[in-house]
Amino acid sequence: MFQTDHSRIIQLRVQRIRELRAERQELMDQVELNLGGMQQPTVAEVLGMYARWMRLDNEIHQLEAETLNEQRLIDEQCNRQQNYRPPH
Repeated sequence: MFQTDHSRIIQLRVQRIRELRAERQELMDQVELNLGGMQQPTVAEVLGMYARWMRLDNEIHQLEAETLNEQRLIDEQCNRQQNYRPPH
């Protein structure tokens, strides 16, 4: 049960990381359009895009760290179960 719950948590985090990376890519595409002269952003828009970029990066890094930590917990639990020797 422990491993199943943690595996599901990891799956959900990985899915969210993918969503955030896709959102970040959309933002990068928007920035490229702006740099290509298709649209001239205001300073406020540039700062808004930068703030959004930083928020996405921070959330991605946080989720990646939590996912690695979750995997470490699963690995430790598996190792304890493998090393457990019932008394004779």
